[in-house]
Amino acid sequence: MYGSTHKFNGSMDYFTSNEDALGMGLNDLYLSLNYKINTNWSLKGEYHYFNSDKDFFYKSSSIYSFNKSLGNEFDLSAVWNVYNYLTLSGGYSFMLSSASFKVAQFVNTGVVYNSERIPQWAFLMLSFNMDIFKFEKDKK
Repeated sequence: MYGSTHKFNGSMDYFTSNEDALGMGLNDLYLSLNYKINTNWSLKGEYHYFNSDKDFFYKSSSIYSFNKSLGNEFDLSAVWNVYNYLTLSGGYSFMLSSASFKVAQFVNTGVVYNSERIPQWAFLMLSFNMDIFKFEKDKK
């Protein structure tokens, strides 16, 4: 359903191509913690620090210089195995973006980034895993 960048560059999918960091390259320094509470519950927390390979400049009526830092993303999720065939998953993410990120978003989309709002994303997913076509070998 999602490309590989969803798996590696945080859950909010701000960086899905090289152009998202204005072609300056993207570094994702991250820390991931998984904790299995018991056989039915697990928790996961991730921290991502995004930066570009180089400082970059943006020219409009004057030239602005920005540093490499693009921002910090925090991802939290929980999984509950309700039954063998039923799983409930949920998560919450938010990003604390830098001035460099806001300029990159403007250049890529033409939309002025509202610096007073914190980007957030949440999900709740119910998964069924029905083994309809499960075959077992004859035990003789």
